[in-house]
Amino acid sequence: MPFELILYRPRGRPPVTIEDVDRIATMIPHFAKDGPGGDTVQWRYKNQETGVHFTLRYNPENKNTNYVDWNDSPLSISVALSRPTFFGFEAAPVIARLMKDLNLGALDKQPSAIYRQPARLTEEQIRMSWEKSNQAAVQAIVSSGKNVARASREKMDYFWRYMSSRAALQESLGPDVLVPAMNLHKGRDGSVKTSCIWPDAAKVALPEVDLVLVSREEKKFLSKKKISGAVSYAKISAMLKQRVEEKKEPVKYVLFNKIADKDLMENLSALTLEPPESFPKVSADDVVEAAMQKPASQPLPKK
Repeated sequence: MPFELILYRPRGRPPVTIEDVDRIATMIPHFAKDGPGGDTVQWRYKNQETGVHFTLRYNPENKNTNYVDWNDSPLSISVALSRPTFFGFEAAPVIARLMKDLNLGALDKQPSAIYRQPARLTEEQIRMSWEKSNQAAVQAIVSSGKNVARASREKMDYFWRYMSSRAALQESLGPDVLVPAMNLHKGRDGSVKTSCIWPDAAKVALPEVDLVLVSREEKKFLSKKKISGAVSYAKISAMLKQRVEEKKEPVKYVLFNKIADKDLMENLSALTLEPPESFPKVSADDVVEAAMQKPASQPLPKK
């Protein structure tokens, strides 16, 4: 079962319309109407960079219990569980903004809910309620012995911060420097490794990952062949040590902003590469955090 909020309007306020929701949703990044429309309509928040998503659904056939100060509305919000903790940190402020802009309260249906009737929930209250439900869902999956992709809280938080900052970092560094996407991979033991590409020894903002996917040309008699594969970040970091600038904002990364020299190209040519197919990709949806007792994530800085 997902995390669900049933939205309510203050008594005396006019009903919420599809046009009202469209007007608000179109002002929020990553929000779009999902599906052909009709009497039942839904909007989906989907951040392609971080993988965070949730659904806002309009169903005029919903008939919920009215409360003293609240009338029902056709709207509900559904957020998936068994996800990395950063899902709550990204989704909660968006949900709180939706409720505020639409002048709505919410009935939190989770067992851990603070209120047993609709209320104007804060961003923190939404996030904490989702997080408690998420922890329970993750613990149930881990206890079941299922072979799921597992990562530490720190690794997934770093993934989120980097991917959330990537577009702005790319804009600030300009088109000559590659700011690669970070990928997630599931090992045979279920552990998650992170990777990014570094093609042709290009200028790059290199995040802290487990694996770097590199490419190089190898001579075969009278022809050249492009070879690609994975190598540990530690090896790449050692090769670049005297050639990079260490950065800490907006996240920790190293900046290689030079033309590759002969020694670097020779070192790259000497690397033993593992084939990329050895590391099947997974999405953030597929990952659970193995250490749920870690300190809570910190929200992204206000822009």
